[in-house]
Amino acid sequence: MRAVVLAAGLGIRLRPMTETIPKCLLDVGGCSILAVQLRMLGQIGVTDVVVVTGHAAWRLEEHAIPRFRCVHNPDFAVSNQAASLWAAREELNGDSFLLFGDVVFSPRVLEDLLRSDGPHRLAVSRHGRYDEQADKVIDSRGCILRLGKRRVACEDATGEFIGVAFLEASAVDGFRAALETTIRADRQAFLYDVYQRCVEMGTVVRAVDVTTPWIEIDTPEDLMRAREQVMPALGHRQTEGQGASPRTPTGGSG
Repeated sequence: MRAVVLAAGLGIRLRPMTETIPKCLLDVGGCSILAVQLRMLGQIGVTDVVVVTGHAAWRLEEHAIPRFRCVHNPDFAVSNQAASLWAAREELNGDSFLLFGDVVFSPRVLEDLLRSDGPHRLAVSRHGRYDEQADKVIDSRGCILRLGKRRVACEDATGEFIGVAFLEASAVDGFRAALETTIRADRQAFLYDVYQRCVEMGTVVRAVDVTTPWIEIDTPEDLMRAREQVMPALGHRQTEGQGASPRTPTGGSG
């Protein structure tokens, strides 16, 4: 079993903190976002991790082996999540987790995805406060019918995709086909666009409820909330005097 982490983005809304580092290396309370993800994956036995790099790729490459491998998206500045996943398409050859590189979550999310069924399983939060930037979904009895920021109106949403998904080995070929079709149509496509294509192809995409704290870190406010609320709620104690400086995946990750 493998995990692919999408970490090529520019992190523009978090500048200047992300001027020279990828967003996944931001410190969320004594360790980086990526370090937290590696720890969560390790707790369920996933040690084969591929990180798709882009902005400040060298910062990840210098700390990769043996904790993870890197695949580079050379078009990171003019593309999006789907293009990053396309760059790592050869790594999709078995059961795989797909993760946004800026989300902090509990290992319970991964465990629940594994326990669920269906070829495609998306972790979905039903917090009821969906805004324009949320990766909103509409589902019925756990089957996703539509998803996307612009594709789903805030008032119609039944949940939010948090950026953690599971792909069964049996669905890899179909997923790659949906990914290629999506990329050919739009180099700026997001991961939810690929899953929407899967839905339109008649593939079952399951919504798996998230019942534990999580956060996607896009803004300084998100980062502060991650440090002060989400990480402590997940059992991670913030180090005394910790500031905004980044830490590498090897720092404080346990």
